Amino acid sequence: MRIRRRGSRCLSAVIVTSLLALVGPVTTAHAAGGPNIALGDKASASSAHSEYAAGNITDGDQGTYWQSAGSDFPSGCRPTWGRPRTWTRSS
Repeated sequence: MRIRRRGSRCLSAVIVTSLLALVGPVTTAHAAGGPNIALGDKASASSAHSEYAAGNITDGDQGTYWQSAGSDFPSGCRPTWGRPRTWTRSS
C-alpha cells in the first residue's frame, strides 16, 4: 500500500511539473493591475551584460531579463519613454 502511494505521488509530481514547464514560457508578461505602458519602448541602463541587454525589460517576455555588467553598484535600468504618457490612476 505504501509503495503504491509513493509511486502515484511521484507520477503526479512528474505530470504536474511537465505541464507547468510546457505552459510557463508561453505566457506573456502583464503589468500589475493594468496595461504594460512600457511594452516595446527602448530602455537604457547604467551597464548591461552582453546577453541580457536593457531592451529585455520592455519586450514583454517573462523569459528575458536585464543584468548589469560586473558587480557595479548601484546599477539601474529604465524604459526610455518614446512618447508622452498619461496616468489616470496610481496604486
